[in-house]
Amino acid sequence: RDNTYAFYDVTNYYTEIDFPNDSEDLRQRGVSKERRVEPIIQLGLFIDSNGLPISMSLFKGNTADSKTLQPIMEEIKVNYHLKRLVVVADKGLNTSSNINYIVNNDDGYVVSQILRGKKGKRYHEELFNEDSYIYNQNRTFKHKLFTEEYETINQKGETITRKRNVLLYWKLEDEIIARRKRDDKLDRAIKSLGNNAYAIKHTYEEYIKEIHLVNQTGEIANKVKKIIDHDKVDNDSLYDGYFCIITSELDYDYKKILEVYGGLWRIEESFRITKSDLELRPIYVSRESRINGHFLICYTAY
Repeated sequence: RDNTYAFYDVTNYYTEIDFPNDSEDLRQRGVSKERRVEPIIQLGLFIDSNGLPISMSLFKGNTADSKTLQPIMEEIKVNYHLKRLVVVADKGLNTSSNINYIVNNDDGYVVSQILRGKKGKRYHEELFNEDSYIYNQNRTFKHKLFTEEYETINQKGETITRKRNVLLYWKLEDEIIARRKRDDKLDRAIKSLGNNAYAIKHTYEEYIKEIHLVNQTGEIANKVKKIIDHDKVDNDSLYDGYFCIITSELDYDYKKILEVYGGLWRIEESFRITKSDLELRPIYVSRESRINGHFLICYTAY
């Protein structure tokens, strides 16, 4: 094993039932990674730098991804006698609670950071400021690395100031992919307005907004008209190709940050193998002990 870094992610596996037995059942309706409607079971998985599994934990299907990290971290450090762990995860695990927990235990992190919305607003000035961006030779990649201070709560409950490195970067290849995905959503949104045939919510509906028609008297009518939200389309396009990673490791340069974070592909591969080759899902057993047994067999096989 190579426990230099611990890569962590969460996925879920669907079951063969329509409804859970009760609120204590592991099988609960939740946000399915495969957009299934059946009850699901959450799996939190840590792997090491060589792609070998370190720890597996099961959670109810309605457990938020961000709530699964802390209990597993404590277990890993005890079982493997680790003094310090650097956790690598995506933005779904990036919460103030998780970051505080990691640094308060003298561990480190390399996690991606959302750039849209309120959570990413603090980086917008640097993100859209061309000053200090460093381009590669053919100008298909640019980056800037800076250190920021942020307030956090220590183990004694006191507010303290810590430092972390922030990497902002842009890739032309990612911009092209993001633009194509958005154009596809926009195309489907326009078509749906024409035929109004879809009753199920789709991802493209984020580009459709409702407006109330106002009649000649100035009163708000009870009719609703759906139109394309061009403001949202334009706003989303600003972030095409941009990405942000934050880390507690102040000695990492941008290449090291990208190298470490890039290892997350291994855990995505782990999930694909368990779902396809090892046929971990669908889950047919119902008792919790047998569900644990089913997962443990597949985990050991992997």
